Amino acid sequence: MSEQPTLEEVRKPIGKLPEIPKGCDQWYEEEHGYSICRIHYSADPSKTPAWAEAQKKKSPSENTFKREFEIDHYAGSGAVMYPEFSRAINVCKPFPIPHEWTRYFGCDPHKRRPHAFLWVAVGPDGDHWYYREYWPSRVYGKKGDTPEDDKLYKVDEYVQALKYMEGPEIAHFSAGGFADNGGLTEKIRLRVMDTHGKAIFTTTTAGKDEPETFWQRYEDLGIRCTEAIKDIGSGRDTVGMRLRARNVMLSEGPAEQSVIHIFDTLPELIHEMRTGRFPALTPSQAERMDPTEKELQKRKHMLDLIRYIEMEDPKFLSSTKPYSVAPVEKGISY
Repeated sequence: MSEQPTLEEVRKPIGKLPEIPKGCDQWYEEEHGYSICRIHYSADPSKTPAWAEAQKKKSPSENTFKREFEIDHYAGSGAVMYPEFSRAINVCKPFPIPHEWTRYFGCDPHKRRPHAFLWVAVGPDGDHWYYREYWPSRVYGKKGDTPEDDKLYKVDEYVQALKYMEGPEIAHFSAGGFADNGGLTEKIRLRVMDTHGKAIFTTTTAGKDEPETFWQRYEDLGIRCTEAIKDIGSGRDTVGMRLRARNVMLSEGPAEQSVIHIFDTLPELIHEMRTGRFPALTPSQAERMDPTEKELQKRKHMLDLIRYIEMEDPKFLSSTKPYSVAPVEKGISY
């Protein structure tokens, strides 16, 4: 996948990217002029989930299966946060999201790292389709540590980019926040933000923080959010449950599908799903304590956002059938 574009580049029109077959990834190395291809077993139509399950049973361990078949080189480095994630089940090709589907948005602001953003749309059948992400880091969608010298942007610049991404101009899908909006401006049902945004100040003058926080600045510029529910245990279980395959009946016959679907143009979310881990205990630690429930504090921005969004229990709300909100006090109506 290509590197995440900067905010200065996000408005530049780019041509339609060549179609990459299911189960394949491709990275371009511009300096030396070569490309790297990663081919997963799901690229072969005959390698069904049932086939994969049979291979898993034959493997000496689950970590061995993940290293050899799922191309997960991190397997064994600590308990994976989302063992339910399967590229064959959860990742799909992008398609234009119908305008009437209900959309949700998550924001994860930081002081010393680029802000992260994630979008999901819920269809009439209740499935959740993650169709856009944005995180302007040099390691976006690739292996590696988050650079200490990543370029940082002002909230105003992020909001300008968000409004462009949610606007009518983009007519193609690609990594870096590009999703075909069908020539219309998106309507976002609910926006959630990490409460850390209320503790980060926009500027510091003479060693003193100014009173305006990131949260307030986003709100002043029209990005009004609700506080994210930061219950890691419940959030992890909710996401994990919706990643699991379930038996469904399609027009062409029975199939296995999950509630959560991720477009393959979201390489960062896919990367973090594969690499998100709980820390492994050393032998001496294992003698003194149980495994911790706190995940590794590294490269987990999209994992935080998908958890925040799923904890809101996203639902499809028909635009033709107005819904009611219960009054906060007797005698108050909307």
